[in-house]
Amino acid sequence: MRRNSWRTHARKLVAGAIGLITLLAPMASAPASASIERPGSRTPGYSFRLADGGTLTVNLPGTAPGGTRPPWLPCGLRDSGAKVIKTYARTRTRTPDEVDFPSGPARLRCGNSDFGYRHIVLRHRTEWLTNAALSEDNWLDLADFSINAALTDPDRVVYDWRNNATCFSRAIYLINNRTKQRAGTLVPNVVVGFTTLNVVTAIPKKQQCG
Repeated sequence: MRRNSWRTHARKLVAGAIGLITLLAPMASAPASASIERPGSRTPGYSFRLADGGTLTVNLPGTAPGGTRPPWLPCGLRDSGAKVIKTYARTRTRTPDEVDFPSGPARLRCGNSDFGYRHIVLRHRTEWLTNAALSEDNWLDLADFSINAALTDPDRVVYDWRNNATCFSRAIYLINNRTKQRAGTLVPNVVVGFTTLNVVTAIPKKQQCG
């Protein structure tokens, strides 16, 4: 009777151990669709995996099956222009004319027709939609990634003394989600107020900040 009890107890211990291993084992999940590919250093907040030729492929939020939440907080009709909908990290830079811009935040606010989210929607949403169609992405995700990439790892930075603002730009290759082929190139120009630290605008151009 004791031998049977011991065997029963042993079976329970083994079963429990197997269950524990199953719980501790990482669960496989489908990766988000690769939509943007760019060489260079890693951008915080985005997952990277090695691609052909040693480049890095970025998995954008919002492109996974089922989708995820939008990259920015909403701007309602009654929301103040001062409302911050996302704060980006900005790397320290020095412009060609020796203007030093210490690292810090860059705040995207609801804004108005002259700056921020509302300005981007009114003046540049069509341009973002055109580029997003090439990679079959949501334009908000593409704009969000582009702003982050330009501010954290810019190719070129230019200070505009007339507007007391700094322009950050970075080349990005668009990869079509369906064909996995390169579908185009864009160079987001992101302008940040030097003293306000607000994101003034974000424009998907074909050339670096001038």
